[in-house]
Amino acid sequence: MCGLTSGDDSARPALVGRPLLLIAAIRFGVAVASTLLAPIGYTSDELYYLACADHLAWGYVDHPPLSIAVLAAVRLLLGDSLLALRVVPALFESLAVLVTALLARELGGGRYAQVTAALAMAAMPMALAIGLPFSMNPIEHLLWPLAALTLARLQNGADAKWWLVLGLLFAIALENKLSTLWLGVGLAAGLAVSPARTWLRTRWPWLAGGLAVAGLAPYIAWQVANEWPTLEFIRNNATAREGIDEAVVMRSAWTFALSQLVVIGPLAAPLWLLGLAHLLRAPTLRDHRMLGWAFAVVFALVALSGRASIYYLVGVFPIVIAAGGVAFEQLTRNRSRRLPLAACTALILQGLILVPFLVPVVDADRYLALARGARRLVGAEAQAAFLPPTYQWMLGGPELTEAVARVADTLSESERRKAGVLATTFGEAGALVHFGRGVELPPVIGTHNNFWLWGTRGLDGSVLIVVAARDSPLLQHFASCRRVAQVHCPECESRLRGRSIFLCRRAVRSLPDLWPSFKDFG
Repeated sequence: MCGLTSGDDSARPALVGRPLLLIAAIRFGVAVASTLLAPIGYTSDELYYLACADHLAWGYVDHPPLSIAVLAAVRLLLGDSLLALRVVPALFESLAVLVTALLARELGGGRYAQVTAALAMAAMPMALAIGLPFSMNPIEHLLWPLAALTLARLQNGADAKWWLVLGLLFAIALENKLSTLWLGVGLAAGLAVSPARTWLRTRWPWLAGGLAVAGLAPYIAWQVANEWPTLEFIRNNATAREGIDEAVVMRSAWTFALSQLVVIGPLAAPLWLLGLAHLLRAPTLRDHRMLGWAFAVVFALVALSGRASIYYLVGVFPIVIAAGGVAFEQLTRNRSRRLPLAACTALILQGLILVPFLVPVVDADRYLALARGARRLVGAEAQAAFLPPTYQWMLGGPELTEAVARVADTLSESERRKAGVLATTFGEAGALVHFGRGVELPPVIGTHNNFWLWGTRGLDGSVLIVVAARDSPLLQHFASCRRVAQVHCPECESRLRGRSIFLCRRAVRSLPDLWPSFKDFG
């Protein structure tokens, strides 16, 4: 599969078809097989997105509308089973593998460069982890390298009208996730400081930029109509100090830079570093220098933001992965055929070793049993085994719903008719909406992000089952709040493990009057 010979020396070597399709198919199969073998559950984000898909709009508090429109289409065609939701991101991630290989080809890479880039992308640890559940991220992982591929084609002599394709890609990507602005700034800077700056004397980059901005018009109109909730969301997140997992959100640029070794994998790290150097220095890639500068600028913007999540750069790594494949192919040309084979083997082994930790392939109980057994083999304390976050994110929704349903069953018939369920995080509210359909829960409302925008659903606050932390200030707005249950899910993420369920009666003011003070955008 790796190919032991280099491609030809033409500007655009032949496309390596079958090996690339096989790698992409395996990447797709891993995600689908994981869902079939270990259908642990929906993530809290997936449950929130499902709730958003019930309220189609041109925008949401914490994200643009594209991913929700895609999810609505998936539900219409395939339903909302776990497998239906996971097939789509698996498809996007496998296509991103192919696009990375195509980018390597545009940069002059032959057989080995294309396959190496595809393997590195397919085995990227963070893409495996966050690319499994449905979210905005797998869509971004495909659209960003597609934009880079389009620019590379333009530099290789494609018709200038491809700039309009690039503008359309940016418009779509911005409707998916606003972090695309980083890529836009990076590519603009790359154009300005590289030999590709000659494009700026033509109308095409400006037309592409105008098309991208025009594509955002419906989202901006929604923001205006709803008093710019996303700006408030961004401000709140920028100033939040408590409840931040420093392993995921890093304030130090140095810590963030080191964390990218985890994102791309330690064995692939030399590849992307080599790729960046090659883009910025190699005479053969002078025409594509802008892509190297774009990566460097995006990296700096995210690292210096003071609030960078570890996975933010997954979509831009294909640029340097593709260039790294090209550089390594050139370095090993006319040398021992064992070196390319060893590099490909290392990338495959990295994927095989990390997959069980990043993609659930067994259920939670079996994983814990295997982890305890492994710890005994090395003489460690077996009881210290714990589930990785990729498992924890998928647990707790049914347990939470069952606990709330038991509380609802204690209400009298008259109370039940006017009761509601109030959740304080979007994941918990989404879980109660989704799983609550099977047990006929009272109407579910929430204070967090878009659930707050959807309002009180006619509830007056006379009887509410509240899911919140024990010290939640929200409880002070009721004449009586009695803790009646606690969520029992010892393997769930820590926040859900500590959730209590309160039965609250007689809001001090009507719920619509209190609602503005309950808003939680963050």
